Amino acid sequence: DVPEALAGDLRIETQARTDLIEAMAYLEEIKDYASRDLLTKILVDTEEHIDFLETQLALIEQIGLQNYLQHQVEPLKS
Repeated sequence: DVPEALAGDLRIETQARTDLIEAMAYLEEIKDYASRDLLTKILVDTEEHIDFLETQLALIEQIGLQNYLQHQVEPLKS
């Protein structure tokens, strides 16, 4: 089920974002700026993925699952 898979991914990414923010605060505390900077880059990617997942779920809600799935399939090229 596509919406369920997207929602599951969203839950995982949301928890990852929380964990990253906590880890970054700790790294700041111990002055490990290199690791903090690395996690900052990962956080940006995570937030972009969260935005993508939220957009896809909203789109499914707006246009319906069947229409969403039709738009996800590219026409076969002959």
